[in-house]
Amino acid sequence: MAACSFNSISSYGQAPATGPARQPMPEPLYIINSTIIANGLVAEIDVQAIKNMVVYKGQSIPDELKNMTTTGIIAITYAGRIKSKSFAALGRQYGVRGPRSVVLNGHKLSPEQASTLRLAPEAIGQVLVIPPTADTAETLLTIQLAVSKPASHQYPPGTIMLR
Repeated sequence: MAACSFNSISSYGQAPATGPARQPMPEPLYIINSTIIANGLVAEIDVQAIKNMVVYKGQSIPDELKNMTTTGIIAITYAGRIKSKSFAALGRQYGVRGPRSVVLNGHKLSPEQASTLRLAPEAIGQVLVIPPTADTAETLLTIQLAVSKPASHQYPPGTIMLR
C-alpha cells in the first residue's frame, strides 16, 4: 500500500491553493497523568488541582517520548480525573483485532507507549485504520490529534461597542 500524506489529499471541486500555504502553528503535546489531551482541554481543567507541571523541549524531552513530537511536551500531574481511552480500546472501537501498531500525528509509538499512554476523546481529530498487507502483519491505527480551535469571542470581528 502506498503511503499518503494528509496534506496531499484533496477532494474534487477544490480549487488549487494560490500563494504560500499556511502552516499550522506547532503546538506542544499535552500529557496529563499519562493521558494525551488536546490543547483546548487544558483550559477546562481546575488549575488548583495541578500538582506539578514540567515543560520539555529540544534535548530535554525524555527519550521514551522523543518520537512523539518535535515541538515539545507539557507534562502535568493533576489531582483530578481526565476522561480517556487506551489505544487498545480505541482500536477495538474501530474494529481492530489482533496485532496493531499506533501512529500518532505521524510518529510511530513504541509498544510500551501504546500500552501505557491514553488518549482523551476530545483530542482525537481523525482516525485511519490500515489493514494488514502481505508486507505487514499488523493493522496500522493512525491517529491525528485535533487541532485546537482559537478562543471564541462573544462578538464577531469588526463589532463596534458604544457606551
